[in-house]
Amino acid sequence: MITNLIIIIILLLGVIYYLYIKIGKPHITTTDNEKAYKLNKQFFLEKREVYVEDVEEVIEEHEIDHLSGNDLNVEKISKAKAIQLINASIGQNVLSNSNTNFASINKAIPIWWFDVNQKRFLEDLHLILAKNEGFIWLKIPKGTVKDPKKIFYIRGDNGLVQLKISSERYNYLKDVSSGEGRFNYKEYVVREFP
Repeated sequence: MITNLIIIIILLLGVIYYLYIKIGKPHITTTDNEKAYKLNKQFFLEKREVYVEDVEEVIEEHEIDHLSGNDLNVEKISKAKAIQLINASIGQNVLSNSNTNFASINKAIPIWWFDVNQKRFLEDLHLILAKNEGFIWLKIPKGTVKDPKKIFYIRGDNGLVQLKISSERYNYLKDVSSGEGRFNYKEYVVREFP
């Protein structure tokens, strides 16, 4: 959807540029008079204004955040709401604030970023990956990761396990926190919520 909007905006800007080059520049010859020049200029300004208004209307209609490219009409999910939806879907209160980590896609780098205590791998570890629309619920069962130091990057300042899960298509749901390991989270996806 965002790609289509960008294409439309680029095409409209191309049309505006074309109109400026072909119509906007007055074609002054020695026989042109002042009135013809003013009409030509007025015509260009009216056309440009119409196209600028069209572009602004498309942007407002789709409510796009120009910095992040995110659709502003999408309600972001919170950790509490995601936990509530998951527990309701399985019919019991398995997930809680204390056994679940939550992250949205990082704005600077296309990853979900978690800092997790190493002891958390001794029990089931639930990760909620918030997307622009919906979220993914991952469950890493206890005993899956016996020694996090051998698989993940451990922060030197606080000893926490740093999980950086890629949201990019070519590395989707793979750990990219270190050059080694390349832990693949795909097999731990329990469910994707729209």
